[in-house]
Amino acid sequence: MNSIKIFLKTLSYTLVGCGESKGMVDNDIVYDSLGLPYIPSRRIKGLFKESATEVCEMLGISIELVDSLFGRDGFNPAKIYIDNLYVTNYKEIKREIEKLKEEEYYKHFLYPEKIISCYTVERYQTAIDAENGTAKENSLRTSRVLKPNIEFEGAIFELKPLSEKEKALLYLASINLRRIGTLRNRGFGQVRCWIEGIDFKNVVEAIEKLKCEEESFSEVNKSIKEFKCTGTEDRTLAKLVYTIKTLSPIVIASPRGEQNTVYTKTYIPALTVKGLIVNQFIRLMDLGENAHQNDYFYKMFLKGEIIFTPAYPAKENRIFEPIPLCLQPEKGSEPDVLYNLFDPTNESRNTKPMKKFWYFTEDKVDNGNCVYELYEPETIFYFHNSRDRQKGHSVGEGIFYYEAIDSEQEFKGEIVGPRNYLLQLKELIGSFEGFIGRSKTAQYGLVKFDFGEIKDIETQEDIDDEYIIYALSPIIVYNCYGFTEPSERVLKSYLAKILECKEEDIEIMSSAAKVERLENFVGVWKMKSSSEIAYAAGSCFRIKLRCQIRDFKDKINEILINGIGEKTQNGYGRVKIYFDLAKKYQKRDSKEEHKEKVIINKSVNLIEDIVKSDLFMWAKIKGFEKAREFDKKKEISSHLIGRLENLLSDSKNLDTWKKGLSKFSDKQAGKKLKKVRLWDELFDENSKVDITVKLYNSLAEERDFNKYFHKSIFGNLKWNIEQDTDFLWEFFKAYWLSFLRYLRLFKKREEEVNVQN
Repeated sequence: MNSIKIFLKTLSYTLVGCGESKGMVDNDIVYDSLGLPYIPSRRIKGLFKESATEVCEMLGISIELVDSLFGRDGFNPAKIYIDNLYVTNYKEIKREIEKLKEEEYYKHFLYPEKIISCYTVERYQTAIDAENGTAKENSLRTSRVLKPNIEFEGAIFELKPLSEKEKALLYLASINLRRIGTLRNRGFGQVRCWIEGIDFKNVVEAIEKLKCEEESFSEVNKSIKEFKCTGTEDRTLAKLVYTIKTLSPIVIASPRGEQNTVYTKTYIPALTVKGLIVNQFIRLMDLGENAHQNDYFYKMFLKGEIIFTPAYPAKENRIFEPIPLCLQPEKGSEPDVLYNLFDPTNESRNTKPMKKFWYFTEDKVDNGNCVYELYEPETIFYFHNSRDRQKGHSVGEGIFYYEAIDSEQEFKGEIVGPRNYLLQLKELIGSFEGFIGRSKTAQYGLVKFDFGEIKDIETQEDIDDEYIIYALSPIIVYNCYGFTEPSERVLKSYLAKILECKEEDIEIMSSAAKVERLENFVGVWKMKSSSEIAYAAGSCFRIKLRCQIRDFKDKINEILINGIGEKTQNGYGRVKIYFDLAKKYQKRDSKEEHKEKVIINKSVNLIEDIVKSDLFMWAKIKGFEKAREFDKKKEISSHLIGRLENLLSDSKNLDTWKKGLSKFSDKQAGKKLKKVRLWDELFDENSKVDITVKLYNSLAEERDFNKYFHKSIFGNLKWNIEQDTDFLWEFFKAYWLSFLRYLRLFKKREEEVNVQN
């Protein structure tokens, strides 16, 4: 898949709105869970489409080319996929911040509000009453906006080969894009945009190519692969592990929520994985619409000789599965302990089910409880709206929200089938990038798919006539009339058929189950399938057999391989069977004994800015404390305080400050400062140590300072503060401006109290 790099630089304050107000901010920008800003892909696609339309209108070209490139709702899909635009070195910065947040000395510097403040400023606006020229009541609005000179970058992927005219249009649209975001017609949002990967010498050449009547395409090397299996290969059952990593947010729509909000599943269903593999298989073998006529395609994907399992969240080579509903924590407490509700000793406990995923190990802690870990993929909400290009504002009814699984999340699953099919499938498809879920042409759906190793099928050796069936994926069961009916009666009929016994010989002693509605979008039909009710993943059933089952172990292993119920080839009905579950499971302590040392590289400027900001705040607080405790307020006039404040505000560095203050030396103002013992701290011409260094060192010796600003931070940043004259001056300035301003306030308050008395 060819990609084109896209770059964008803010030239003025820019408001890429998130559609929500947060705290004191009425109009906020879009940023991720860490506080790093980005520009959503759908905004960029809309801006590019609008810019391309303007280019066509200026040059008198039909906008059909715009529809061909960007797609048209309900008619033709887009030829390109546009990724989110992130700040330069986003992935490296994100990785370093996530590691640093685990460190005791850094975590209080890395709150999202502190990080986003490094990229933004707040701007205020109000409405003026035309009659009296004053501000209207309740009209003050606060907006958080991006600073100028922030660079973003992303990629445009070619879903289909682009013609030279389409490339020229994309090139010119990027140059024509000058303003983005909210309030772009009021001075905000000026940007410069450019792309790399489309080679035109200049704008004139691109315009000539766009006006050219002949349509030409870049040459694409298309190699058709073969999938061949002979009758001599190993057809024993095996499983092929696969990994899916999200390269962008993905939306696997879940049928729940509000009308204007689409929620996502937090795992990747087997049917979605199957669709991804099928599309790649068809493309590589150039099967087109006649794919069903291919013998191997029919056997594997239509007949169901290979079975796909859902892809569940994975972390550090551990796969996390839905928590069994029979294991629940007590209400009102942290889920440190899960109680087995099938155990009689736990029946009276007041518990609640959990929706997260777990990883269970055979390890035990000191009290004998088994150990488990919890995990849930990161999700994030995205705001979207439709904009009327001619009116220049949003369309009210076009506002909606998407919940999406965040990028850089990993999922693992398995494909079960004959070993020879799996070997050929792995060799044919290999590793690739593809798209899944909703809005696959803008912002969402980009994933990387990798095959792992082929393993032998694990079998159950220890069996008993009493066991627990635990659903890893939804179980679809039909009643005798052909309708879905998730009930114990129908489930028993399926088990009786597999075990070759009577339904009366199977007793469901207890169950912890829930149902869910299944609904899928079928790409070939361009419509949703009929909805079905099924047992949800995590449902558990405690089974007791009342008779001897012939070849019981083989039948149990058949259930583990093929699943229970209908549509098992699409990943439904996957189960685990436990013959023994512990009474309690204890959560593993998340503290790591050996942490990898974090090397600050790409995030060094960001962290340094945050530390500097906190140091300046520390200086202001200490200035306030000094003003509050200053006992000679009566002896210094408000006029002198004002003169010092103005002089300090106007001073660009220490030299200009000293030069201005030296004029006070022999005058009444200088004598007054010496009398109240401020002169040496403000000027100190006889000291061998710079007064800015002296001030910083005196504050740094305080115990609270070292507790918050640990010395290892400065070492890791390779920041020698005593040689950073610019910082020391700003620190000095922040301290004394805070002192002078609060001194004036405290002095005024004392004078008011004296007048009242």
